Amino acid sequence: MEAWANAIGADLDDDGLPSLSTIAFHIRQALAAAGFLPRAVIRRGLLESYAPFLEQDQVIVDKIDEVLRRMILLGDCATLVTGTRDAYVATPARLVEVETGRFVLLGRAQSDRENGKDFLRKFSHLPADLGVPKMTLLDEIGVSDWRLALLQIGGRDDPTGGAMALFAHVVGMAARGERLTDIAGGNVRVLAGRGTFFGNPQAAKVEGRWQEPDQAGTFCAVRKTAIGWKRCVVNFGGKEGRVWDTPELDLWRWAVVGQTASQGDRVFELREDVIQFCLPPPLQILRIMELTADGVGPWRWKVSPSIIKFVEGLIGL
Repeated sequence: MEAWANAIGADLDDDGLPSLSTIAFHIRQALAAAGFLPRAVIRRGLLESYAPFLEQDQVIVDKIDEVLRRMILLGDCATLVTGTRDAYVATPARLVEVETGRFVLLGRAQSDRENGKDFLRKFSHLPADLGVPKMTLLDEIGVSDWRLALLQIGGRDDPTGGAMALFAHVVGMAARGERLTDIAGGNVRVLAGRGTFFGNPQAAKVEGRWQEPDQAGTFCAVRKTAIGWKRCVVNFGGKEGRVWDTPELDLWRWAVVGQTASQGDRVFELREDVIQFCLPPPLQILRIMELTADGVGPWRWKVSPSIIKFVEGLIGL
C-alpha cells in the first residue's frame, strides 16, 4: 500500500484512503492534461488509480464528488454542459493575493512545489517562477452577488444599502405575488423569530427563528408543495397572504441576509478570531471563507480582521 501511495503521489487519511487534498491534486493534473473531462471519466480514472486502497467504490466516489464541489467553489474548475453529462474544465491560471503577503494559486497553473498534501495551494510570498497573472481578492470575487440578484429580478443597477436593498425590493415583489393558499397545518414556515440560532425550517417542530405564520409582515419563508419544501418570500396582511417564489436558492440566502440586517439582528458573531454565521452563508461568502479562512465547524471559520472587513463590505453592513 505504501509503495503504491508513493508511486502515485498519494497522501492517505486515517482510513487508509487517498485524502481530499490528494484527490484534488490528481483532478488538477488530469484537467490540465485533458482540457475538460466528464464526471464519469474522472471517477473511473481515479477508481482505477486508487483500486489497491478500496473495499467499497462508493466511499471514494463520494469523496471525489465532494472534492469537485469544493474545487468549483474555490474557482479551480468550472462545469460544462455536454449533452446529458456534467463535465469539468480547469479555469485560467491566476495567483490571488487574499491578504497582504498571502497568495493562493488557482486554475490550470502547475507548480514544482505542488504535492498531494495541500487542498488549497497557498504561498506565503509571491512565487517568481509561476508566470501567471496576479490578482487581488476583490478582483477574484467581483461585484457582490446580492447586486446581481437585484438586477436579475428587476431592481436598480446602482443600489445602495447593501443586501438590505435586495430585501426591500423582494418585499414589494412578495406583496404583488400570487395569492397564498394552504397556510394552515404547518404548510408554511416563516423566518419571523429573532436571535442567533437559525434552526432547520423543515424540522418536525418549528425551531430557532422559524415560526408559524401568525403575524403581519413580509418574511423569507418555506412552503410545502407536492415535490417538497420550496424557498420563497411571503407577505401577510390581515387574512390574506401572498407569495413570491425565489428563482434560485442563493438569491433566497441573500434575501435572508438582507432581512436579518434590516431587523438589526446579527448576520454573524465574532469570538476572538472566529466568525460564526447566524444564517446559511450565500455561495460568495462561502467562497471567501474557503479561499481565506480555516473551517472550525458548521458556518464557522478562523479568520483575520481584514477578511471580516471584506465580508462586511460585500454584505453592505
